[in-house]
Amino acid sequence: MNIVTFEQAKKLKKLGFDRETSDIYWMDGDMEENYGRFDWNNQNDEDCISAPSASEALQWIRDNKGIYCGVGCGYDVDNEIYYHGHFFTDNPYFVCEDIYGNTYHQAESDLLDAVLTYLIEKI
Repeated sequence: MNIVTFEQAKKLKKLGFDRETSDIYWMDGDMEENYGRFDWNNQNDEDCISAPSASEALQWIRDNKGIYCGVGCGYDVDNEIYYHGHFFTDNPYFVCEDIYGNTYHQAESDLLDAVLTYLIEKI
């Protein structure tokens, strides 16, 4: 599973993502971040940040923010497979530049970064 980065998780929380996930980041003393799987009932909610997969985060953005976003694949001129992410904003004529990656997971994570940056700047 492609878990979001700590920075992505913080941005998702800022945007209102509050689902309990099996993976979390949490603040622990002097440490900036920790990662693990914990029982939400045994954690201080303010110290815990949900760590969904990138796919779950993008689905939440589609469902709750009304932005279509997804990753596709194609062939380049050398018949090499590449992956590209794209999103449509609330202006139906604007499409973010395609975001390319060598792997599906990289394109998905880069797409999530781009969409989160757009949403954070928008608020």
